[in-house]
Amino acid sequence: MSEIGFAGSFDDKTVRVLLAVLYWDGPTGPSVRELCKALGISSTSQVHRRLVLLDNAGLVSWERDKKRTLQPTATVHAFS
Repeated sequence: MSEIGFAGSFDDKTVRVLLAVLYWDGPTGPSVRELCKALGISSTSQVHRRLVLLDNAGLVSWERDKKRTLQPTATVHAFS
């Protein structure tokens, strides 16, 4: 797992989604609906859009045709 630092690269909700994935405590990766519930976001499309942004940035990955394969691909250090 690589280490990536970021500062202001993403909006607050995207950072919250990333942190939820990083700190997810379960035997499998979270589902989009579980992320919505954990973050208090009602729209699954909002979370999915942010996951695609994070995937494009190389911070998360998942097998799109399989459930619960979402996982972080980097250790993230946030800077103020």
